[in-house]
Amino acid sequence: MENFFLLRSVPGSDIAKFVLSGLRAATDSASAFTCTGFSGGLWCERLTVRHDLEITIFHERKKEMFRKSSLLVAAISFVLLFGSVAFAKKAYVNGIDANYPPFAYIDANGKPAGFDVDSLNWIAEKMGFTVEHKAMEWSTIVQSVVSKKIDMVYSGMSITEERAKQVTFSDPYWKVAQVVISKKGAGLTVEKVFKGGMKLGVQSGTSEADALQNQVGKDGNNFELKYYDSAPLAIMDILNGRVPAAAMDIAPAEDAIKHGKELEIVGEFGEPEFFGVAVRKEDKELLDTINKGLKMLMADPYWEELKAKHLKDGAH
Repeated sequence: MENFFLLRSVPGSDIAKFVLSGLRAATDSASAFTCTGFSGGLWCERLTVRHDLEITIFHERKKEMFRKSSLLVAAISFVLLFGSVAFAKKAYVNGIDANYPPFAYIDANGKPAGFDVDSLNWIAEKMGFTVEHKAMEWSTIVQSVVSKKIDMVYSGMSITEERAKQVTFSDPYWKVAQVVISKKGAGLTVEKVFKGGMKLGVQSGTSEADALQNQVGKDGNNFELKYYDSAPLAIMDILNGRVPAAAMDIAPAEDAIKHGKELEIVGEFGEPEFFGVAVRKEDKELLDTINKGLKMLMADPYWEELKAKHLKDGAH
C-alpha cells in the first residue's frame, strides 16, 4: 500500500523539520527515510512504515500545493494517528523465575536468559508482538497473572489442577521428572530421605513442594521440609552441609551437575509433569497466539537448536 503526500516546505521556515520529526515518531525509526537538502526546501523519499506501508514524500518546487498550513497539519496527523496506531505491535509482560536454570534465569549481564526466554522471544518475533521478561516472586506468580501485574508465565511452570483453577494453560511443551538430589557419594536413596527423618529442601510455591507437603506423615514418610526461594539456594545448602537432600525438577538438578557441582541424582519421585504457559482465563486471544507459536516453534529447526544449547541431552 502506498500513500502519496505532496508537502511544500517553505524556504527559511522550520516546517520541513516539523514534518520529519512527526514522521520519525510515526515510524519509530530514525533511518526510515532519506532526505537531501536544496535551496528552498528538503527532498524526502521512500519512507518505510511497518507492515509494508510505504509513504513517498516528495517536493515539487514549481507546484503550489498545500499552501495552507492546515492541510499540511492534517496530512501529518493522518500519518501519526492512523499510521502508527494501526500498525502498533501488542506488548506483553512475561513473568519468570529469575533463578531456574536452564529454563529461566538472569545472566551475568543482568538480562533474562534461558530456554523459555529464548523460546518466547522467537514466538514473539514470528507472531508479531513484543515481550518483556520480568523476574517475579515464584510463590505468588500465579496471582500476579490474575491481578494483571503480568500477562503470562512462560518459565518452567508445571500444569497442575490447583493452578488451573486460577489461570488457563497453553498446550504442554515439555515433560519433566521430579527428583531428589544429594551431595555426590552420600549413599542416600529416596526411601532413606523420605523415611529417615531427614530435612529435605524444596522451593516454595512449586508443585513438588505441594506434593511433598501432602506426603508428610503418610506411608511412613517422616521427612521435614525446608523451604527455599529457589532450587539453586537449596543446592547451595546441600553443598554446605545444611541439608542432606533436596527435591526439585530434574532440569535444574542436571544443570547444576553439568556446571560442576558435586551432586548426584538420588532418584525420581511422584509422576512426571508437563510445562505450560499460564495466561488469564479471559485472555483467549493470547492463549491462541501462544499455542500457535508453540506449534510453529516445535516444528522449526530452531527448537532443536534451543535444546542443544540449553539442555543436557537435548531430549525430553
